[in-house]
Amino acid sequence: MRSALPGDSSRREPIKLAPQHGRARRSLRNETAMLHETVERHFATGPMTRDAYIRYLMMNRPFASIEPALEAASIHRVLPDWDMRQRRFALASDMDSMGIPNRETRAITLSDDIGTLLGWSYVLEGSRLGARFILKGLESTRDQELIGATRFLRHGAGMNLWTTFTVALSRIDNDPLAIESACEAARAAFSYFKTVTESSQPSIRA
Repeated sequence: MRSALPGDSSRREPIKLAPQHGRARRSLRNETAMLHETVERHFATGPMTRDAYIRYLMMNRPFASIEPALEAASIHRVLPDWDMRQRRFALASDMDSMGIPNRETRAITLSDDIGTLLGWSYVLEGSRLGARFILKGLESTRDQELIGATRFLRHGAGMNLWTTFTVALSRIDNDPLAIESACEAARAAFSYFKTVTESSQPSIRA
């Protein structure tokens, strides 16, 4: 069942399932590689300036609508530890610290099947991996204003949340239909981040 996200141009061809244990994770990685790269390209590597960090925080605004949508679709059934995974409040706090105006995000509705829930969650949880490198870059600047606004980046540090997420993801390793739903959902999630990122670019100084 598809996620109800206007403007989603996800492919509709049958996906190529990766073999062996970890099939769901590998399929998700392969099916979202191009979109993932496109989104990351907007946050180019280089000196970690104040403007660059503001751009990064604004890129993550979709958390404010995706997390509530997952909760409404009963994500707790799939990830019982969901409450400790939520990051939208940490993000809002960092944005406030950096003087970024609060802007209401549009509500989205998600299907409650396990594939859809894991697909959208895959994108959110996967962003923790990149957050580690961004945090290191910020810490190297010794800029206390930036370092003091890193609740989002530090969230879940040392809790092995990615590892436990992959355990949950393995539940659908032998379910091709669930994997297909997860891949569609993950592509929709990356497309949402891409749309928000592109719309926010003009408001950021070069």
